[in-house]
Amino acid sequence: MRRVVLPLLLLAVVAAPAASAATTPTRPAYDAQGRLVQTPFAPVEDRPTLNENSATKVFLNHIKVANWLGRYAKSNRTTDAEFDKTRQDWKVNVWDRRAGQIATGRVHDETEVVTEAWTGPQVAWKMARGYPGAFGGRQLESPVIWLGFCAVFLAGLLDFRRLRSVRNLDLLVLLSFSVSLWLFNDGHVFASVPLA
Repeated sequence: MRRVVLPLLLLAVVAAPAASAATTPTRPAYDAQGRLVQTPFAPVEDRPTLNENSATKVFLNHIKVANWLGRYAKSNRTTDAEFDKTRQDWKVNVWDRRAGQIATGRVHDETEVVTEAWTGPQVAWKMARGYPGAFGGRQLESPVIWLGFCAVFLAGLLDFRRLRSVRNLDLLVLLSFSVSLWLFNDGHVFASVPLA
């Protein structure tokens, strides 16, 4: 029994440092001649495929942005773009010297697709971009609840004896603003405002 246990113990003592050396190194290892034989694992940082100029060019060529920027002189325009590592996209901003910021948006780095493009009042006012829940939360803006409120409003104030009265017409006009609000909540500011 001693003959078996002693060699196993000796093997365990010799193998323990070798096992710990086989784990991931924390610093570079060199051989006797000073050549690098092993380096610690360091994750390679993903480098963006686009650069600031190419991301800006993709954004400026987007049809919505190009149409809006046609109103401003190119000589007064400045741009910048910044890479967002967590979202893997570029945030691009466009300024005019006289008007201030006139466009902003995002360009996906790998696909070179403009995922967001905001111009005019949508640049400064995030509520005009059509994000869900911008006004009243997601529940109030849901069609079922909103149309339910409209029905209660109409049923409570409608004159059923004189359906063709001016009062009932006024109620319908007030409810028609819901169409403008619906367009505004979806980010269609330029259709919503004239309709109101």
